Amino acid sequence: MKSNVSKPALFLDRDGVINKNHGYVFEQENFDFMEGIFDLCAWIKKAGYHLVVVTNQSGVGRGLFSQNQYQLLTEWMCVQFERNMATLDLVLASTMDPEDLNASDIEKRRRKPAPGMFFEAQEILNVDLANSIMIGDSLSDMEAATNAGVPNRFLLDHLVHRSSNYVVVENLIDCAEKIKVLAENRNKQIKDGRK
Repeated sequence: MKSNVSKPALFLDRDGVINKNHGYVFEQENFDFMEGIFDLCAWIKKAGYHLVVVTNQSGVGRGLFSQNQYQLLTEWMCVQFERNMATLDLVLASTMDPEDLNASDIEKRRRKPAPGMFFEAQEILNVDLANSIMIGDSLSDMEAATNAGVPNRFLLDHLVHRSSNYVVVENLIDCAEKIKVLAENRNKQIKDGRK
């Protein structure tokens, strides 16, 4: 539901950020939540951020699992977040096969590294992209966030070389500490602006 007040979001990739990336995860039995994800998301919700998942799920387009299987897993995932006081505001997915030459322009604009899902979230929730945060585990996540104007980008991958375009972190615990500093500074600036 779109709010009249614009507020930032914490954008999360799914596989490799929310859950361990076992490759084309579509069943609860293979969905292992990453350590620290619920604590981080519960904290950021209290700090006044939307929680938005932006995920490429090409397994649907490739015929590896169905849209219904993806949807059932997503509903179950959302319940787990609710139970941990970190209700997701929106889950967006591109299900296209990246090799599909007949994919629609809309679907091509949604699949990361294109920024379409970020702009869709902005429209639906009135997200303040300029103060938002992205956590991803691939360079396409970082590129999509950059293309959407999201300035705070964290890449979960200790093997990737450092970059001035994003912060590389080894795990969500490390990432959470850095995000808390960002959010606390933002909230302090807002409070100081009201005085």
